[in-house]
Amino acid sequence: RKILVKKKINIGFYTSGNELIMPTEFLKGSQINNSNFYSINDMLDKQYINKKYLGVLKDSKNLIKNSFLKNIKKFNVIITAGGASVGEEDHLIKIIKKIGKVYFWKTAIKPGRPLAIGKIKNTIIICLPGNPVSVHLLFAMIIKPFIEYLCTGILILPQGQKVKANFSMKKKNKRLEWIRVNIKEKNKNLIANKFSKQGSGMISSMAFTDGILEIPEHVRNIEKGDTFFYYSFNKIFD
Repeated sequence: RKILVKKKINIGFYTSGNELIMPTEFLKGSQINNSNFYSINDMLDKQYINKKYLGVLKDSKNLIKNSFLKNIKKFNVIITAGGASVGEEDHLIKIIKKIGKVYFWKTAIKPGRPLAIGKIKNTIIICLPGNPVSVHLLFAMIIKPFIEYLCTGILILPQGQKVKANFSMKKKNKRLEWIRVNIKEKNKNLIANKFSKQGSGMISSMAFTDGILEIPEHVRNIEKGDTFFYYSFNKIFD
């Protein structure tokens, strides 16, 4: 009798930026806590993944390039958080283009616009934004299913359920939008209440909510009672 087995996927990950320090250190000037380390480390904690933290990518072309070339053969996938925007010191995308290729950069998603996917030699490179809400939601909705697909050959996307919006708002852009909401039952129907703070840097907008309401890109005006797909945090981060 034979049993088919597969190797675990090897994933390395960086956090990016000169301003990052660990929470055990005192913040000075423009420094910020390296919170994305803990988030990504936890989300990669799966039985089918061998993970390794590769450190902080400093804002230096040579340092980024040399670190990639040093580690590229060791991993099937490398994930970065931060450094994929269009800032003056964000060299990441330029370097990937130079020593590999970028399949796409920037998505019509809020939060999470500066997502990029590329490849250097045989290693897939996934560049996430630096804002913590973007990191969590992009990972849960897109990156996790993609990693599972690489392992199994089967793509299983998150399953939502239809709920009614208990608020009205006007979208300011033509992007798909993930709105953090709390869910309540009313007259045997589930309704979604919008959380007051929706910024991509506001991790509290996830800590104090139940999930996200997905508003399609073509929708500009949301009226109370409109129906959209809801994704529970308990399910998408399972």
